[in-house]
Amino acid sequence: MKKTLLIVLTLILLGGAGIGGFYLLTRDTEEPQDNGDTTQNNNQETDYTIEDLGNGLKKHTDHTYNYSFEYPSDWEKYSYYNNTGTPASEQASNHVLQIRSPQGERFDIVVWNDNKGLNLIEWYDKYETSHVSLGENAPDVPNATVSEEEAIIVINPKARAYARMNTLLSKNGNIFKIRYSTISDYTNPDQYLHLLRTLEFDGQTTEDELPEITSEDLKEQ
Repeated sequence: MKKTLLIVLTLILLGGAGIGGFYLLTRDTEEPQDNGDTTQNNNQETDYTIEDLGNGLKKHTDHTYNYSFEYPSDWEKYSYYNNTGTPASEQASNHVLQIRSPQGERFDIVVWNDNKGLNLIEWYDKYETSHVSLGENAPDVPNATVSEEEAIIVINPKARAYARMNTLLSKNGNIFKIRYSTISDYTNPDQYLHLLRTLEFDGQTTEDELPEITSEDLKEQ
């Protein structure tokens, strides 16, 4: 009887150890999830703040890369991600913010830590692909000023269901891409231009020089 009881207790202990080991293994290898409030490297909500300006606009302020901008109050933050470590590849970004509108429009701000010291044109020529399909019509020099920094704005109406406008600039040793896309025929470039005009770094107020862009410019010819 005692021998049988001992065997039963041993099996129970081994089973518990196995379950516990399986839990620890799966917990440690589980993919990190983005729940909208924290980033994939476990940064806290203090990485950014969102202020309702009360005039149909909100203001997003990022405390990691020290930028802020205004956007329509009915748009909602969809995802937020920081990778302060070494990216998996040269083109892997360090930061992504995505905001979406009820009409299917999307703003993305993507940041690369430019550890190789490339200037804006060098980085644009080496990594940017949004202008490739434009051929000779693609800009090859800065054509705008955003936050008093030289910027390249690429308008690609053929990029349906993807980025129809991309703005690239270099600031504080980082490359910033601000892109506008839509999954429908609805386009409102004024909202994108307002984002660019209100994009500021380190709490400063700056001047911009932006091209005139209309909805017709974003329609495939």
